[in-house]
Amino acid sequence: DLDNINPPAGVYYLGNYWDDTFLVTESDENDNTGYFSSPQITWPPPVGFVVANVLCSDASQGSSTTIGIEVDMSGMNPPDDLLGSFTATLTYDPTLIDYTGNSGLQSGFTGVVNVDEVTGLITFNGANPTGIGGVIPLLDIDFDVIGPVDSTSNLDLEFSAMSTALTFIDLLPYLTVNDCG
Repeated sequence: DLDNINPPAGVYYLGNYWDDTFLVTESDENDNTGYFSSPQITWPPPVGFVVANVLCSDASQGSSTTIGIEVDMSGMNPPDDLLGSFTATLTYDPTLIDYTGNSGLQSGFTGVVNVDEVTGLITFNGANPTGIGGVIPLLDIDFDVIGPVDSTSNLDLEFSAMSTALTFIDLLPYLTVNDCG
């Protein structure tokens, strides 16, 4: 009966041994020792949600605009409320907006920002071993608007990896992305 077992919060592996002392009489006593270990288990299971936002403004043709990317970890419960690492791609239409620069990663994250101006792909990643909670600015990206007013409405942000600091929980199942538009 495991009803009254409540371990402290943490990361565990559940393992079992069976009849390794040969207490149960069997026809073949040579196959009694065994061990099984589960994949990593987080207790208690993570609860909450993460929101990533692409922050846009309506800019007119011929003007410049800055697009912000932020992650809000406020919906996750401790100890899973600290963003530790991420990998993301922002896709844009280079016939509507022209990339002019970026802020570099923000909020103490270390990583790389790769820009392909021909295909309209900006791929970036970051890590912060101690993590950051709350609303976290990740990156500002500057564009010149060469198309109509709603040219930033076709931006598409996708995360291929995102995890918490310290507990290393995969945040993708808890993630909602709000693109502008």
